[in-house]
Amino acid sequence: MFETDNQESVFGASGWGILSGEKSPIVWTTDPVDGVIQGPVDLCSLAGKYLHLVLKSGQVALMCAGGNRKAFFQDGGYLLRIGDGGLPTDGLLYFMHTDRTFDIPWEQVIPVPRSELNDPATRLASGSFDVRIASPLRFHAEMLKNRAGEGEAICRDVLSRVMPTLLTIRLAHACGHDSTPARQREALGALGPDDLNPDLAPYGLSCTSLRIDEAFLESQQPVPAG
Repeated sequence: MFETDNQESVFGASGWGILSGEKSPIVWTTDPVDGVIQGPVDLCSLAGKYLHLVLKSGQVALMCAGGNRKAFFQDGGYLLRIGDGGLPTDGLLYFMHTDRTFDIPWEQVIPVPRSELNDPATRLASGSFDVRIASPLRFHAEMLKNRAGEGEAICRDVLSRVMPTLLTIRLAHACGHDSTPARQREALGALGPDDLNPDLAPYGLSCTSLRIDEAFLESQQPVPAG
């Protein structure tokens, strides 16, 4: 069973009160136009300040420090103190839009079954697929926690290698070692988002659409080794 995302832990939230001008909270919102995954935002620059975090429906935020998750925020408004007993100043804040998808393009040389002796043993395959974040906690633990860099860039890099591997395995199982292009086309035509989801679920992701370029099935020159 995967870790549930129906939990919320908030550190440094303040009750009602009057803040001086110097302590006026910084209002922080996110826009999906800037990316489905945004961050990490280093809280060090906000030390001693108040953060008014506003998350709309479908938006979540996750804060970690020292490699461990410290807080998870679902849609709503939060008044957070950075440092001084509130959120740790060495924290990193990630924002995710769970109601939006983003596309993962891929291109890779993969082995394919050969129908004739002179057919190339490898072909250049390409395509893309759309994913959404189904489990933010699982996504962070598996995709972001131990990797440095922008969240969405990391995700694209890792997932661009998943599809060629899956495609190679599916063709090998469906076509065997003696297959025609028509049989390969049939195997690929049966490939859909549900075929990817068992492989994506451990990453906290779900596939919503899948595209494979037709050029993969056309006659190609052998791809040089290396």
